[in-house]
Amino acid sequence: MTFAESPRGTYAEIREARSKVDLDAARKALDSYAEGARAENMLVHDNYIKAIQLDK
Repeated sequence: MTFAESPRGTYAEIREARSKVDLDAARKALDSYAEGARAENMLVHDNYIKAIQLDK
């Protein structure tokens, strides 16, 4: 059972569910997401910039 599927109605249940989570995998997933969200990794859509008139 994954964390998302575990009962989390009390703090004890949250602690129990969290203890079963692979923290290294979770940290890698979060790091990957954060890296993709960095400004230098984003794509600029020129047509959108023109449509909202920020090209001036």
